[in-house]
Amino acid sequence: MHFGFVASAAFGHVNPTLPLVEELVARGHRVSYATGPEQLPAVVRAGAIPLEMDWQVELGSFAGTVFTTDGVVGMINTSILEAIAHFPSLLDSLDKAGVEALCIDTIEPAGRCVAHKLGLPEVLTVPHIAVNEHFTLKEFMFPRDFDPTDPKMGEIGRITEVFLTEHDLPAELLLPGAKAAPLNLVFVPRWFQPRGDTFDDTFAFLGPALPRQAAAQHWQPPADGSPVLLVSAGTVYNNQPELLANCVKAFADSPWHVVMATGRTPDLGRVPANFELHKRVPQLAVLRHAKAFISHSGMNSTMEAFYHGVPLVSVPQIPEQRLNGRRTAELGLGRVLETGAITAEMLRTTVDELAGDPEVAANLRRRQQDVRTGDPAKRGADVLEEHLRLIM
Repeated sequence: MHFGFVASAAFGHVNPTLPLVEELVARGHRVSYATGPEQLPAVVRAGAIPLEMDWQVELGSFAGTVFTTDGVVGMINTSILEAIAHFPSLLDSLDKAGVEALCIDTIEPAGRCVAHKLGLPEVLTVPHIAVNEHFTLKEFMFPRDFDPTDPKMGEIGRITEVFLTEHDLPAELLLPGAKAAPLNLVFVPRWFQPRGDTFDDTFAFLGPALPRQAAAQHWQPPADGSPVLLVSAGTVYNNQPELLANCVKAFADSPWHVVMATGRTPDLGRVPANFELHKRVPQLAVLRHAKAFISHSGMNSTMEAFYHGVPLVSVPQIPEQRLNGRRTAELGLGRVLETGAITAEMLRTTVDELAGDPEVAANLRRRQQDVRTGDPAKRGADVLEEHLRLIM
């Protein structure tokens, strides 16, 4: 078959799908992959045909562990306007490519609109916590005073109505996460999913897998055997000068060898000799040797930490990451800190305690064995092929 993949121009949404893409290509299928230009090199390495979209994700203005009403309205409006803007070029690219089924990132409603327009089977790819009628993200994402009749929603409603009427599309397709697909591939384990037992068999909880290209990442641990601490705020909300400065203060001249991703944070000035700074870290290579991980708790990083058995100190930047950190702590795999109240002393104490906690180590070994058992990419391809065999 010829599969089309559509994903937001964000590594956290593209990377989890790449092992599945590799597996489909290995089985002789063709895969055309539509995403932003920065993500396309990894897509090509996975064996897919690149479909470059003029997409960018800039969500820095939405940072904050609690969203305001204005923030939620802004996100909804931005999502809908981007979907409307993406639709024509995405429709044209996928139509010309001749794809036979679409695997669509759950936050890319333009892909769902294209699937409906072209009459293609749709499958959702879910790189984060899934939702159903028993578990929603509203209590974590929306403030208590959020009002869906807010006047600021009125104008976007009129724009949406014009678009849907023009293209003869059902309204629910334009709302990200509003409606599950007949098949939903979730790249987290069921045990990490809140209320995981309430999800039916239209949700396949595959868990994390590493792409074959991950083996190409190289990083050399310190020759003196110092314990390795990885610090990263991710690839989106990564302008975090206060957090990184606290890390420098906390671990200066400590036994830790600190590998820090600086992202878009300005020059930190002089740093101690036991620090190693990179704008972007080869995260998987470092995690193979790390004893602890200070992380924003994006789902990619969270799953990669479990895969390598590394305890997490969560310093979330947005509500979704806060939920990931809270779930990690509930399962005894790390701790979550309130980002605005972090001190250097708190970071040092938390990392030292976590790294030396035998109960956390035992929990991590059990979960590491679980996520490494089986072959999520193979299972995902099996489920996908069987689903399409039954409906086509």
